[in-house]
Amino acid sequence: MPLPRVLIYSRKPADGENLSAILGSGAYDAAWTDNGPDVIIQALTGNLDAVVIFLQKKGHRELEYIPCLNSIDETLPVVVISDHDSLKLQREVRRHRIFYYLPQPLEAEEIRAVMGDAVASSGKRR
Repeated sequence: MPLPRVLIYSRKPADGENLSAILGSGAYDAAWTDNGPDVIIQALTGNLDAVVIFLQKKGHRELEYIPCLNSIDETLPVVVISDHDSLKLQREVRRHRIFYYLPQPLEAEEIRAVMGDAVASSGKRR
């Protein structure tokens, strides 16, 4: 049986590479991209079990992809990770349909648990 596919979107290579290494250690087929439109294209294939979006401090333009992902597949879990946290940001993120919001720093066990729940919630069977 193939591993669950998780796509990570981060404009910071270090974040994308680090998370894909954590998740790709046998439990997930994890890949990352720094190209937002690529996230949409891959979601359109229907082969994703979850998407992780890293928010950067400036502008939060990454949030613009969430409504698109929701309209492509309303069961696709979207996990948002932020390198900064505030009540204002949490409210902004939660205006979108997301599965979970995590502020950094991340603990490997926490992100693995969240991703396990996210993939299980998507209901996709390969």
